[in-house]
Amino acid sequence: MAPTCPVCEEAAIPYVTKNTFAFWRSPSCGLLFVWPFLKTAPQEIYEEDYFAGAKGGFGYADYDADKAVLEGFFKKFLKRLETWLPPKGRLLDVGAATGHFVGLAQAAGWQAEGIDISSHSVALGKAKGLKMERATLGDLSAPAASFDALTLWDVIEHVPDPLAALDRCETLLRAGGLLVINTPDAGSGWARFMGKRWHALVPPEHVCLFTQRALERVLRARGFEIVHAEHPIKFFTLPYIASTFARWVGWKLPGAIKKILAWRIFSLVGIPLPLRDNLLIVAKKTEK
Repeated sequence: MAPTCPVCEEAAIPYVTKNTFAFWRSPSCGLLFVWPFLKTAPQEIYEEDYFAGAKGGFGYADYDADKAVLEGFFKKFLKRLETWLPPKGRLLDVGAATGHFVGLAQAAGWQAEGIDISSHSVALGKAKGLKMERATLGDLSAPAASFDALTLWDVIEHVPDPLAALDRCETLLRAGGLLVINTPDAGSGWARFMGKRWHALVPPEHVCLFTQRALERVLRARGFEIVHAEHPIKFFTLPYIASTFARWVGWKLPGAIKKILAWRIFSLVGIPLPLRDNLLIVAKKTEK
């Protein structure tokens, strides 16, 4: 029996099987999702190897180095965020990893903190002097209307129940607060062109891939107003590009190449990839 799309409730159709997980697609809203649904996030993926090495086939050769090349983008975005939400208030970064964005937000004057499922990454964030907690949105103990802004950078696609996560976001935000989501766009031109070979189809790391239409629909249903939407050009280090490409085509990078890519020079330069298959949405919680 075909599953029902959790967004539009239409019967989904089989799309592709990757890593033994079956993706289904909604013919109505375009949502791609793994079914049967994962009941919990596969936490074992998101430990030390995910952030430093990626030997298990997922993650980053060096997370902090890969995110450092996005520092200019994050700083510019924080300035834009101030124009949508003055004055600066309390910000929670969900899926904060080692706290790279938390640190930038804190330096920009926000009361910034982060949560992540990984005990390894949270420990690294705390070692930087950042306010970090090992938690998911579901088990975070903060009361309702605790935050002025929530950021989910490349997170929602990893969450087994993204609709419940967005419900929790709505509860945690104060009225007028902002929700920021960046996620792969299953309806983008590049995703449609690549089809079943799109590099974002990597379960159980990615289990739910939204289109812009589907994501805006679920946000509006939860009382959010769409303030801004764009498909930004992202920057990546050469080691990240190489490891992602190798995984995509099913290659194993030779040890000699890995050693060369580990040279620090390759972690200092960000290479723009104008695929525009990532969707950045800023949504405001409306007054009730």
